[in-house]
Amino acid sequence: MLVSVEERGTHKLGARWTGPYLVVEAPVGQRVLLQHLSSRKLAHVQLAMCKRCNLDLVSEVDAWLPLAAQDNFEYVVKEVVAHRPATRAPSGRKRRPKSDFEFQVLWADLPEGEDNPTWEPWANQSLRESEPYAAYLNRPDVAAALGADFLAT
Repeated sequence: MLVSVEERGTHKLGARWTGPYLVVEAPVGQRVLLQHLSSRKLAHVQLAMCKRCNLDLVSEVDAWLPLAAQDNFEYVVKEVVAHRPATRAPSGRKRRPKSDFEFQVLWADLPEGEDNPTWEPWANQSLRESEPYAAYLNRPDVAAALGADFLAT
């Protein structure tokens, strides 16, 4: 099986599918238990996010391991460069929710160019858990624009 990763907000650097996965347990309702071939991680996945993948091209499942090992979508944040919109509290109005913000991220180990840096939504948990994100929000100019409490969960 292949599993859709479109909910991550794919872009030119990302793939639409991850896998292959092995079906560990038959579907129950609309969910199926899958195991990633390389990482061996188990996950319950909605059937609507799955696509059949023909593994008959090789005689043993282990022959797919080199391909599955490339299935790593964890990019490393090198630096957060900017954010939009510019401020959190427009004059005379309610503060914007954090979910309205995007951050321009420069990725490590990728060449700078058209696809690096990228704009990432605040909802990107990997971004929010990175040290460069915290460092960016702690800059005095950014803290003044977004509020000192923006980093707090």
